[in-house]
Order: sequence, then structure tokens, then C-alpha cells
Amino acid sequence: MVKYGPGAIPDSVTTPFSTSTLLLSNLPPDVYDDTITKMIQPYGTPVEIALEPAKATALIKFEDCLAASLAAQSLEGTEYQSVTLSATVNEAGVRLYESARASRIVKLTWTTPNCTAWFFYDSITEAKREVERLNKLTFQGKKIEAQFDRPKKNQTNSFAVQIHGLPSDSDSVILKHSLEVHPDLSTHIGPPTFAGDLVQRLQEELRCYGEVDNVEIAYDGSDTKTTGFADFITTSAAAKAVGALNGKEHASLKGLGRIKAKHTFLIRHNIDQCIFMPIEASIETLRARYKTCQILAVNRDHSAVTLRLFGPDQEEFMQARKCLNVLVSGEPLLVGGKPLWDPYFDLGSCQKQLTRLNKKHDVHIGLDFLNRIVRVHGPRERRLEAKKGLFDLLRLVHSQQFSVPLPQYSLHGLLNGGLEQLYDAIGPTKVDMDLIGRTLLVRGSEENKQNAEEMLSAFISSPEGDDDSRCSLCCVLPVNQVALPCGHLYCRSCLHILINSAIGPTFAGLKCIAKVHSVDDDDDSGVSECSAFIPHQIFMQILSEEEQHDLLESSFLAYIHQRPDEFFYCPTVYCTSVFPAQNPIPGAMLRCPTCSTWICPSCRATFHESLDCELYKAVSMDSEFKEQEQEGSEPCVDRQ
Repeated sequence: MVKYGPGAIPDSVTTPFSTSTLLLSNLPPDVYDDTITKMIQPYGTPVEIALEPAKATALIKFEDCLAASLAAQSLEGTEYQSVTLSATVNEAGVRLYESARASRIVKLTWTTPNCTAWFFYDSITEAKREVERLNKLTFQGKKIEAQFDRPKKNQTNSFAVQIHGLPSDSDSVILKHSLEVHPDLSTHIGPPTFAGDLVQRLQEELRCYGEVDNVEIAYDGSDTKTTGFADFITTSAAAKAVGALNGKEHASLKGLGRIKAKHTFLIRHNIDQCIFMPIEASIETLRARYKTCQILAVNRDHSAVTLRLFGPDQEEFMQARKCLNVLVSGEPLLVGGKPLWDPYFDLGSCQKQLTRLNKKHDVHIGLDFLNRIVRVHGPRERRLEAKKGLFDLLRLVHSQQFSVPLPQYSLHGLLNGGLEQLYDAIGPTKVDMDLIGRTLLVRGSEENKQNAEEMLSAFISSPEGDDDSRCSLCCVLPVNQVALPCGHLYCRSCLHILINSAIGPTFAGLKCIAKVHSVDDDDDSGVSECSAFIPHQIFMQILSEEEQHDLLESSFLAYIHQRPDEFFYCPTVYCTSVFPAQNPIPGAMLRCPTCSTWICPSCRATFHESLDCELYKAVSMDSEFKEQEQEGSEPCVDRQ
């Protein structure tokens, strides 16, 4: 939740993890503050305790929201003086990790549910000929297994051919069309070996061994075996499940055969296809290098890929995981050790040029607008060429853009048809107006700059009225006047344009830009801007709903970006969730409400199963991946 104050600047930002108050209820009647303090001491120091004996409740405010969440997790359902306590906060996405060398994740493998179909032919000869033909075909990526059914004695027609191992949801019309069988051929499809919601049935079975966080089917393609993963809350529950399930058939899971259940370590990445393609060869290198690990890449649709890296060996898994993280995150483009971000990246025309570079160098240059980082994905040699191309592009762009000061009394003409004339003369993508800085940004040739300067001179008009009665932007008598609390006046349309011009990555609040003179009017240096914040109720009345959304989003993103010591974004690339950068509790992990990833708030990284932060940071990587993580620096781009 964000509370905005004057100037559309956030007064406060409350994330889902910022609740620092714990509610304890169902307390026995003889509980006092010191008893509560002793009870919650392991989780943090209370700032305030409000005990309500009549309601048998207590509100405890902690210094840290994580402390409140972890206290609730630990105290919920515990016994105190023969009474079962209830402990809650507003957010359940915080968990204290049970430190152990084993994993909480179980890899499950079972026989892929399937069904059998029968094709019926008029003669034995035709049926046997079809068996030979069908066994050379595939259906939905899987090779057909066709078998001739021995006919009964004296049978004269309807000679059957069995098709084994078909997907359990096979349709006879689609099947016959795919296998080039006559549409009128008599066909029968038998029942599937397993019916019902497989994930739900697995969850029900797995809950017998402990609380389950997530169950998913990772791959159920053309293979005869299906792979899935179960994330348990505790390692002990995972161990129970492995012991009870491995190598056995279960009545509740009839049709899946003998289930294999093994401990594994697992990391998931959901990435765009355009990122996956340039790093696919590097992923193959990881597969070959880390023998105990597997990497499954599953196309979720035509534009997205789910990557799952898993394996039983903790040390090798962690090494492979770090390398895969580097590939998925891409190489951050740095200048002077800091992320490169150029105003050009915010223009629509930039994406066309990036697409050209991506196609030319077979890489992916991605713009991370949240963190204002350029990420380059692909092999090292191609990344180097692509980066060179990008820096050449920026140098060209900078050499072809000019900042033209707006003459003092040109804004009335500019805002009343003049800007459209500039668009017609120079081009709509060649001109940007910055009312806050009182400049016009012109792109292209020197001729464009000269044309803009000449047209701006023609827009100059005489001011109307005195300083106190004219619009502080266009310097004429206000039309549909809006008076700000600071006393300065604006045309409603001028204020609308001024507010919209402030929206962007460098948002610094909505302020009055009226010129204010010092007491000594003879001192020309005594002219400054009013800079009083524009009240919330005024700008919200002027903007449309869409403009309000754009303004507040721009303000929020700028606020977060300027406070890296207070907030951080989810480590999943391009995820928009924000987390508080508070003093983390060792072993705590947060669940992202957007992408469901568990996060280590200490490292600001995806949670590192079974390793504390120092051990995880010490995990080594192959040199080529370590180089990519540390690369990115280039000479400074000329910004004349």
C-alpha cells in the first residue's frame, strides 16, 4: 500500500511484509505483560504491548515485521497453560527455514497416464498392413505402438489393431486425422489408466506425511514417465514421503504404477522465449558439465519457457544453480561500475533498434525498466559484439540530439498549436518538450535544431497582466483558472500539460514552477522557482484515470529506485514485487506474491536451500560464468 502526499510523492510504502504487529488471542486470564515479553523474546524485542484481558487478546508491535511474522508462525497452535494459542499477522508469506543439509523437495516419477485405442478393419491383410504403417508414425511427439489383435475363431470382419500408450485425453477424430486413417473407420478408445485431477490427488496423498507447499508436474510430454516435484514445509515431512512412497504402488494413485520418490534440490526460472534462445547452447554446456543435475526446459506457450534445474548432490547443484542464474539474469551493462541507463531507452523508437541488434548478433538485449539496467543474454563473443553495437548506437543518438532553451514568452504559442507545427515540420518522434527544465529536445540534424529555434522565436508573444494575475506557465491571463495554495495561477490546460510532463523515470514531485523574485528586485540573481508542491486533490481532479495511474506509478518507481537501502525488487528478472530491506532474521525467507518465488532477504536472492548466506556466497562457479557475472563495464559514452 502506498500513501501519497503533496506533489504525488509517497509519504509511506507498506509492502505485504511490512506488518510489524502480532495478534495473540485465546490467552488465559492471568497473563501479564512480562509473561508476553518472555513468550515472544526469541523472535524480537517488543516496542509496545497492548493487553486486553476482557477479550483474551494482546497486540504486540515489533521493531521488525519479520519478527512479527515469525512469532506468529511459531506460536500459532501452541499450548500455554492448557490453552491453545492463536497467533496471526496480516501476511503469511514469511517463513523461518528449518536449517538442514537435506532438501525439503521430493522428486516424483510415475508412469504417464495413457489409454489404448482400437481400429477395426475389414480384412486381416489390411489390418496387418496398417500395423506396419502405423508403427512408423508418431502422435503428439510419441512413436506409435501398434499391435494386431489375434482374431477369434470363425471371425470374418472387424479385425482389430491396438494402439498403445496414447495420451489419456486422446480424441478419435484427431487421432484418425493425425494417423491418416479414413474418417469412417470404426474406432474405440478405452478408458484412461488414471482419471481425475492428478495434482489434487497427489496433494491429498502427500499431505499424509506433512504440510505441502506446492505440487507441480514438471514434464509430461511424449515420455512414458512423468516427472513432478513436491515442496514440503519441513525436511522431516519430505523424508517421510520418500520412505512411504518410493518403489510402491498406492491405491489412491492407481494407474500410476510404482512411484519413485527421491530427495532433490530444485530451482525454477520462468523466462521469455527471446531470452531462452540465445542462452540455449550455454544451458547445454551446463548439462554436460554437471552430471548429477538435470535441466528441463518446457515451452509453456510460444513466448515463455520454464527452466527447472534439479539434482541430488547439494554441492554440484549449487554450483550449477549459480551458473544458471548468471545465464538467466544476463550480463548487466555497466559504465564506471554503475548500471548504464540512457533517456533514449525510454523512447518507443529505441525498441526497434534493439530488435535490429538482437537479430544481427543473435543475442537478447533486454531493458529492465524497474531496476534501470540493460541486460545482455547470449555467448560471450556475441555479447561483446552486441554491446559494441549498442554503444555505437548511443553515440550516434547523442550526436544527433540538441537541447534548445524555451524562450521566456514562447510557451503560450507553443502550447496553443505551436507544438503541432513543430511535429509537422520536424517529425513527431524528433521533438520532446521538457516543461520542468524549460527546454526542447530536438533529434536529427543541425537543420532540425535551426528550424526549431526559428519557430520558437516566432511563437514569442507579449505577456498579459502582471505577475500575480497571469498563468505561471504561458504568461497570459488564465483560461479556466486553477489557483494553487501558494497563490500562483495556471490555465487548467497548462497545468494538465505541466503535470503530464513530470511523469517519467526521473520523477521528483509535482511542483509549482512560477518565478519568484527576491525582496531586492534589482538583483537579477534573486529569481527562483516557487517549488511548492501541488496538492493531491488538485492534480487528481485534472487528470484522467489512466493519467492518474501513470503518475502514481511513475512516482512509486522513482521513490523505490532512490531508496536502495530501504527496498529491493524481487530477484526474479522483470518481476515487479517490492520487499522491505530491513534487518533480516537469519533463516527467514519471504514468498513473492507475484511469482511465488521464495527469497532470502539477507542476500536479496532466490532462497538457497540448505545453505546459510555465507556458505551460499562461497559456492564457486566455472570461470566463464564468473566472468559474465563480473563483466559489463565499457568506456563512458559521450553525452554531449
